[in-house]
Amino acid sequence: MSHRDATESAQEFAEKYPFLGNDAAPVQRYFAGTGPWSCVKESVEAGLRDIPGFATWLVENWEHGQKFAGILRGAGQPFLNAMEKVKENTQATVQRALQTMSKSELAEALAKGVEAARSNLLETMPATFATKLLDVGKVSGDVRFSMETTPSILVMWNFMFELMKRSATLASPRKPSSSDFADANHTLFARHVDVYRTDQFAAEALRRLKMTPTTTIVSGLSCLPEAIRAIAEARASGS
Repeated sequence: MSHRDATESAQEFAEKYPFLGNDAAPVQRYFAGTGPWSCVKESVEAGLRDIPGFATWLVENWEHGQKFAGILRGAGQPFLNAMEKVKENTQATVQRALQTMSKSELAEALAKGVEAARSNLLETMPATFATKLLDVGKVSGDVRFSMETTPSILVMWNFMFELMKRSATLASPRKPSSSDFADANHTLFARHVDVYRTDQFAAEALRRLKMTPTTTIVSGLSCLPEAIRAIAEARASGS
């Protein structure tokens, strides 16, 4: 592009997506062929990390903003398929196992199986994450999620296993929902806000996990104002 075309395109881009911080310079340089895409990517990621700014933009520009919701839900289809498969496989296994095991024995075996899967993935997934993020073939040393260094990811993964656990339970297994993946991604923010609004199932799951001790979890929209007022009054009184 010419300098003029690049400038106009960058300004249009920044006006359409102001959550990027209104910084059109990296986009302008990229469009003009004088800057790398990596700088644009960094600008986009910084804008997405600005939760208040992004949320404001999402509401005020819903025509564009709703596309993000669609992208997020679309990305969740493989997760939904996996959860449905877990439920189907569990039901098939249960029917076979009940021929030789009691319900109590089977329930215990299922619980142990889910916990073994959780422990195994929590050991292997950090290295997988690291190799993809760092774009390397192998990560040297011991890589682990922890509440000190990766609290958001740890909360999200444990929430995902709550979904699996409820889908694989013996009595009244939960039907996987199309919103499960979005709900799991939503939990990334649970430790970073004063009040966390979600649905009843997710609220109960997070309370069971006890990984968000400083966050007030609200499962009903009507309870949200009261929760916000309570925190505001506590801060005002210095308690």
